[in-house]
Amino acid sequence: QEQHQILERFIGHIKDKLELRRQVAHLLTGVTIVFMIKIQLLNAPMLFAILIIGGVLSILARFRRIPILDRILLFLERPADIKTFPGKGSFFLVLGSFLALQFFQRDIAMAAIAIMAVGDAITTVVGTYFGKIKNPLNPKKHLEGTAIAIVVSTLSAFFFVPFPIAFFGSL
Repeated sequence: QEQHQILERFIGHIKDKLELRRQVAHLLTGVTIVFMIKIQLLNAPMLFAILIIGGVLSILARFRRIPILDRILLFLERPADIKTFPGKGSFFLVLGSFLALQFFQRDIAMAAIAIMAVGDAITTVVGTYFGKIKNPLNPKKHLEGTAIAIVVSTLSAFFFVPFPIAFFGSL
């Protein structure tokens, strides 16, 4: 019963907070990409095709309302990006995933994609909602977000590469 209430509050919070929605979507998309690569349902040529289709849809969405895509963009995209580069975050997540698969061995690429997806999302969420200590190099960031992201990213990358590589890649 209590777990159900916590989940309902979390879902309600996601609906109210754009940046939290964006980071949850980023995390889920990245984890899905890694999982699909792992079970061999996704590869570099397929990611390239998704990138091309996404790029075309992004250009079209700047000038025309595409019914389903428009609702997704309004729910997940920053208003300024809808006008200039709709789907920008997703585009660069897929581009980074494609490039990782092109330039690195499969396990290293999956570790890199996991670090990118998990680390970016965790840094933002933890830093925004729990951060107290400002980063001296960037006062808009918090050290708690960075520290937790390094730990969680290391654990996610450790599924694919040895611990030292996972840690230094996350760092």
